[in-house]
Amino acid sequence: MTMEHEDTAAGRRPDGVHLRAEFSVPERGVSVSLAVRRGETLALTGPNGSGKSTTLAVLAGLLVPAHARVELHPPADATPRPAGERPRLLTASGALLREGERPVALPPHRRAITLLMQEPRLFPHMTAAGNVAFGLRNAGITGAEARERAHALLGELGIAHLSRMRPASLSGGQKARVAIARALASDPEVVLLDEPGAALDRQSAPLVRGLLAELLADRTCVLVSHSPEEVEALADREHRLDE
Repeated sequence: MTMEHEDTAAGRRPDGVHLRAEFSVPERGVSVSLAVRRGETLALTGPNGSGKSTTLAVLAGLLVPAHARVELHPPADATPRPAGERPRLLTASGALLREGERPVALPPHRRAITLLMQEPRLFPHMTAAGNVAFGLRNAGITGAEARERAHALLGELGIAHLSRMRPASLSGGQKARVAIARALASDPEVVLLDEPGAALDRQSAPLVRGLLAELLADRTCVLVSHSPEEVEALADREHRLDE
């Protein structure tokens, strides 16, 4: 069963579906169908085992169920486009394949989707700037441009002065901000957030939450959270997955 609350936060007005997904994982007892509008943050909530983490894994391409379809839709604007332009297929398998289609399972790095995990998972041997530059290199940006953009991103998050520090010297909140900068460095079409405040202390959580609300204001995002405060602060809409 799915419950949706259509409350829109912060005055945002998403215009049309951007991400659509449908899949089933019978061995986990999970069956999900959802659509996320362009520029909105959709919160997935529900008890443990209801399919929240499974959904993020399917969207990110870390899990490809036997029956699944995940697609990104082009913007509904005035930009001239080829007649009959179709959504970009990320995953298509099993019974959800359409006539004439072949199975599709794009790897994570080709999806234009980034997943921000609970733990920052920064590279310990790299500086803060080096970690962000790694995200830029995945987008094909290297050299001086990558270094300049990494410093700029860290500056937007208020930690440019920590650019030469390694993760072991950073607090939990500082690590979280570096991880956010790295995730957004490649300018993904969709951001997936898995309990972004779970690993933070009470002092850091509100600050990071505020930064995320600002940075995600115009991005398409899927948020998994058990925190009502986090859902209230970040989400435009709630999609509840029940066992």
